[in-house]
Amino acid sequence: AFQFAGIPTGGIFSGASETKTEEQAAAHGGEADEPMDACYHLPCDLPDNVDVGLASTYAAAAAAAARALISGELLP
Repeated sequence: AFQFAGIPTGGIFSGASETKTEEQAAAHGGEADEPMDACYHLPCDLPDNVDVGLASTYAAAAAAAARALISGELLP
């Protein structure tokens, strides 16, 4: 709703809802043309499914973005 009202927004996207290619399925398991994370926002999306190392990477990216916003680095 903020974005549609003209208020700047942002986010960090993991690609969880993107579909997996044949190459990605071969390298990482799962099925091609299926979501990267088959449990994304579904009842099976449980803490046991969290990649803690990757979550830490996204947290660091969010912190870096927040620091840049606060410092004014991202302003035009």
